[in-house]
Amino acid sequence: MIPFRPLFHHLLMTLAYNLFLLFKIDMVRATEYRQQIKTFRLKYIFLVGKIIKTARSVVMKLSEKYPLSKEMYRKCPS
Repeated sequence: MIPFRPLFHHLLMTLAYNLFLLFKIDMVRATEYRQQIKTFRLKYIFLVGKIIKTARSVVMKLSEKYPLSKEMYRKCPS
C-alpha cells in the first residue's frame, strides 16, 4: 500500500498540471501553446497587480511597465 502523503502530493500535482493544460487550451494563443509551465508562471502568474472592488465591478490594475498588460486586458472578459 502506498503511504498517504506521497499519494496525496501526486494527486495535487496531477490536478495542477491538468488545470494548467485546460487553461492553455481555453486562453492561450497558438504561438504560446507550446511554452513550458515555468515560462507560463513567469509571464502570467508572477505579476504585480491590485484588485479594486467597487459597488458594481471588480477591477484588476496592472503596472503600466508590465509588457503584457494590454494583452491581459484584452483577454479578460468585461
